[in-house]
Amino acid sequence: MYEWHKKEAPLLGLQGSGGGLGFLAGRGGIGQEFVLVWTMDASGDARSPNFKNFGTVTETDTSVTCTQYSAIPSDWTRMWCTSRDRGHVWIFENTSNTRDVLASLCNNYADWTIANNDPSGRSVNVSWGSSRYGIRTITGSEQGLLFQHNNSGTETHDIPTLGTSSYVWGNSMFWGNIDYVSNYGGIMNLWNPHSGSGGGSTGDKLFVYLEYSSAGDHTNYTNYLTPTGPLGDATQFTWTHSGGSGVSGDPAYLADAVSRNTSDDWTSYGFQHADPNAWIQVDLGAGNETAFDFTFAIGYPSGSHYSNHNFIQASNDNSSWDRVAEWSDHNNDNTNDYTHGYLYYGAGSHMYSNTIDNVGKWIAIKNRTAYRYWRIAGDNFNHTNGYQLLINWALLKKNT
Repeated sequence: MYEWHKKEAPLLGLQGSGGGLGFLAGRGGIGQEFVLVWTMDASGDARSPNFKNFGTVTETDTSVTCTQYSAIPSDWTRMWCTSRDRGHVWIFENTSNTRDVLASLCNNYADWTIANNDPSGRSVNVSWGSSRYGIRTITGSEQGLLFQHNNSGTETHDIPTLGTSSYVWGNSMFWGNIDYVSNYGGIMNLWNPHSGSGGGSTGDKLFVYLEYSSAGDHTNYTNYLTPTGPLGDATQFTWTHSGGSGVSGDPAYLADAVSRNTSDDWTSYGFQHADPNAWIQVDLGAGNETAFDFTFAIGYPSGSHYSNHNFIQASNDNSSWDRVAEWSDHNNDNTNDYTHGYLYYGAGSHMYSNTIDNVGKWIAIKNRTAYRYWRIAGDNFNHTNGYQLLINWALLKKNT
């Protein structure tokens, strides 16, 4: 039932192929709104990548493959760093520092713009929609991140790697690879960062996409899980769930798009079931396959009833599932403990009306392929009380 790691080239739609053709946005002969420019698996050599024309790099390319930096149009707006096997997404605005990161990844080693062991690295802040938006310190202020590498020219896969502070390999790494693929966490895309030389050989594959249109604000996106969504009344779609114990309410209530600030009579506006590895699923219907950009989840107003490891899965055959978004603590839940898997009213007064118009609370969906079946899932609801209890769930797509 839980086929978490079966993949179907999860970002093909970003390339303008594989189901995401609705995202073509008119960039001359290329036309993509999102373009894959760099990919790396455990083979090949990041010091001398295979170069391909802009718009022709694919997720199925092997080794280290990219478009050379000089051939990449410079008018991109945001850089998306993600991977094949994990749903985490790290999004960065187009700045001089992120351009230096891109120029290091997409060039031969002799032309890297970030020097080996540079203690200053390249400081960055994650943009809205990232899986861990506005990373917080104990004071509640935004914490800057750093891209840094430790490649003296002798290591095939030591690349600019995202971490919390200098030096990233000793002070926590989120995305990238330090040293060899068999140590220092290997090829990684993590929510909780890795430190030190342990771990590796993950078998994952990294991707860098460039966004070539303005992300805009909340008015640029529409939630399809509402009674008045573009596909019709989402409360009338086919809704299913895992587990058979502790069931109360109706999963279709997740699409009523109504704000709730009280726990009273929750069975009339939410859905609960007990399962340590729980999911709630919606079937958009035959012919309604859709590619979404962002998601958010609002849980039981009094809290609890959530996992500390959550994800969105998508499928077109209701059997093989792709993990297309992933998080632990929900974006901007107003806490610093990184444990609240859903937004809820009791911690930050979160409800549908003040979340649908706040992009800072949204979580990116990495996949631009159109899917029919969608799940909101988690694998540790025993983190709280063993129940999944949701009030609202959104799947948001950019307006055309």
